[in-house]
Amino acid sequence: MPINDKYPLEEILSACREYQGNDGSRYITFEYLLLNQLNDTLECAHELIALMKKYQLRATFNLIPFNPWPGCAFQPSSNNRVRVFAAELEKAGFAAPVRVARGQDILAACGQLKSKKEQEDKAAK
Repeated sequence: MPINDKYPLEEILSACREYQGNDGSRYITFEYLLLNQLNDTLECAHELIALMKKYQLRATFNLIPFNPWPGCAFQPSSNNRVRVFAAELEKAGFAAPVRVARGQDILAACGQLKSKKEQEDKAAK
């Protein structure tokens, strides 16, 4: 992601490790947005687990199914893919609750309102 040019993942995870301390008493929660066949595969889960082990991080992953909107190139992961991804993290000892999406039917879910407003603004010009 472009933000990684400014904040490389390795630096962020090192900072997380420092924050957590040697005793691991501070818990870290990561928000993980799941995009169909982009970052929701078993291979991606294994990479995530390997990163946590490399940096010796204790963490929870709040898994967030993507909320699509008309014209968006990304698609949400299937419920099955989300469950398999969460189960793999849990098998490795990480909590991985799945956030329940609300408001998708009226494009009011997380991330959708801004996109809808931007589309309305473009149409008005």
